[in-house]
Amino acid sequence: MQLDFDSWMRKVDSILSRHIGLSSDDIRDRDWYSAYADGIEPADAIGVLVGDVTDPESVMEEELCG
Repeated sequence: MQLDFDSWMRKVDSILSRHIGLSSDDIRDRDWYSAYADGIEPADAIGVLVGDVTDPESVMEEELCG
């Protein structure tokens, strides 16, 4: 069963919060809905749209300097 978009985003925010301490509302805008519509899992969408959240320093550098 596919998640609705709001549930999918809650998973995205949970992953982001756990790894970098921020939610999707706290970082630059991304096209989350397209990733959702394409059937991409939340963790994979984060990897494509944000980067490797297991390396928070690189993510934050991209957010600040991107």
